Amino acid sequence: MRKFGLMGTPGMVWRDGEGNIQVQAGMPRLSRLPQITGLPEQKQDNPALEKFR
Repeated sequence: MRKFGLMGTPGMVWRDGEGNIQVQAGMPRLSRLPQITGLPEQKQDNPALEKFR
C-alpha cells in the first residue's frame, strides 16, 4: 500500500474500466463504491454513514 502512497486505512487500489490503476486514500463517497467495486449500489440508511454520502 505504501507503494501507492497510502499510509493508513481505509485505502483502496483498483483498476478502472480502462485498466488504469486508481488510488483512493480515505473512505470514498458511498456513491462511488459501485463504480470502484463493480457491485450494485446498496441502500445505506445507517446514520453513522451520513458523513460518507
